[in-house]
Amino acid sequence: MTFFGIHDDPTRYRGQHCQDQGHSRHGIPYQHQRSLTADRKNSRAQLIHLKIHRKEPTILQNIKKECQQAFEEFKVYLTRLPLLVKPTPGDTLYLYISSTSQAVSSVLVREEEGTQTPIYYVSKVFNGAESRYPSIEKMTLALVITARKLRPYFLSHPMGVRTNTSLKQVLGKPEASGRLVKWAIELSEYDISYLPRTTIKA
Repeated sequence: MTFFGIHDDPTRYRGQHCQDQGHSRHGIPYQHQRSLTADRKNSRAQLIHLKIHRKEPTILQNIKKECQQAFEEFKVYLTRLPLLVKPTPGDTLYLYISSTSQAVSSVLVREEEGTQTPIYYVSKVFNGAESRYPSIEKMTLALVITARKLRPYFLSHPMGVRTNTSLKQVLGKPEASGRLVKWAIELSEYDISYLPRTTIKA
């Protein structure tokens, strides 16, 4: 109670008043404290960005050097690859075939002045049943697969199959297995001769 009338004692509600105003325990309004925290985070992010930006030219230079080095190594690798050539009409082409327990592969080459240059590579991974074929049937299958893949070459060129296996004798036997008979008929339309295997001279 005062001379001007009855009023509330402001000291009784000081704590509530401070709480209503959003002050922290340090006396800083909560909204200001949040602003200061956000400013510190932004400043830290800007500092990190500035450091990265300063290092960026060095990083880019390292990347460019690595790319250039990889490109130069790739060019050297390409120069060492055997180049595939196009055969001349009427050339006799030679086929080297090989097989493993899981796959067959072959290379068709052209021979000129004692040097052989590759024309085409063929390979195939066996499926479950094919992997159990006898070795001679795997070699025959390699020849059949190559003939199917390179049919235009087989139709337009005499073929010399260089192998140390008895393919010619096996394919010529009337008592051969059903698969071999079928493959022999398929291969009979081509001009194929069987020659002793030699080392490829590139």
